[in-house]
Amino acid sequence: AYLIVFGDQPSWGIFLLIWGLGPVSLADNIVKPYILQNKSNLHPMLALLSVVGGVQALGPIGILTGPMVVVFLQTLLNLLHREISSMDGHDVVPEETLSGEGNHADRAAVHDNLNSDKHQD
Repeated sequence: AYLIVFGDQPSWGIFLLIWGLGPVSLADNIVKPYILQNKSNLHPMLALLSVVGGVQALGPIGILTGPMVVVFLQTLLNLLHREISSMDGHDVVPEETLSGEGNHADRAAVHDNLNSDKHQD
């Protein structure tokens, strides 16, 4: 909009407006959710920071390796948490059970089953 109103070449402003509303918006709002299908548990802000940090540290290849390293670290921390909790004797609900294809009633049923098993001991 700035190039259209105040710039010397409004044609570039119109081009950028069409580019932003067309391919860029299509990629962000349609293609990305279709490919990921909500399988990524990575917060969007953390994903952005991992891409920026990866590019700063490794150059262009950091666009791919930055988020992969962050997801790998997140997975390792989840496994560590699960192992430490199991050593302490706490019941840990598998992440796949709670974040899977079930609805809230299914999740509540799993949680109730775990609690009822704990109280029977």
